[in-house]
Amino acid sequence: MAILEVRRLSKSFGGLKAVDSVDLDVEEETITGLIGPNGSGKTTLFNMISGVVPRDSGEIWFEGKRIDGLKPFEIYERGIVRSFQIPRLFWKLMVLDNMLLAVRGFSGESFIGAIFRRWRWTAEEKRLVDKALDILNILGLSDSAFKPAYQLSGGQMKLLEIGRALMADPKLLLLDEPTAGVNPKLAYSIFGKIEDIRRAYGTTFFIIEHRVETLFSHADWVYVMSNGSLIYGGKPSGVISDSRVQKAYLGDIHAT
Repeated sequence: MAILEVRRLSKSFGGLKAVDSVDLDVEEETITGLIGPNGSGKTTLFNMISGVVPRDSGEIWFEGKRIDGLKPFEIYERGIVRSFQIPRLFWKLMVLDNMLLAVRGFSGESFIGAIFRRWRWTAEEKRLVDKALDILNILGLSDSAFKPAYQLSGGQMKLLEIGRALMADPKLLLLDEPTAGVNPKLAYSIFGKIEDIRRAYGTTFFIIEHRVETLFSHADWVYVMSNGSLIYGGKPSGVISDSRVQKAYLGDIHAT
């Protein structure tokens, strides 16, 4: 069953057609990849799904309801959470504090809740700390829980960004190049953690990734974009042999 449905989605910037009538589905509890040359429209597509950039035309459906036109925080509240290529962390705060700041709807944040319902938010805070520690354990970051975020390696920062997203209980997690800037061994480790998260929480992943060999080892389905259009949608095993994908990445090898 598709948790996300995109229909005839388009976006232009001036005379540039960044996304051109895209149709795609993301099935529930899958790892779905999105690849393509630089400038092919991948991040613009993610920005429209998450509400950061308004669409020009088309429809976006999430769990059977239209979400195009909603504000980013409203889409977030529906259960679509995204990370960014460059981790946006609170560098001087502890790793655990970074995790807890990502929680949505904490009852202790309201004036009335903080003053008159202390019993509720203290119990909730303990539960959230336990949850954060469980996620950090899955991500291999439990030993760094009480370190400031700036002491993490680049790869660990990527994992913390994913962990923060998980604290919001996402149904669909959009990841924009989660392995950018890390070595190949760590890239495989990050995708291994993504697999662990899917098994533990049933989270659906839609991932932009340039390390196609790493993505193909874990993805259930892959879409390929070129010049704003989708040119392939199918199993990872079929990507390399597709002539349209070959042309997008390598050019027309028959041209003289």
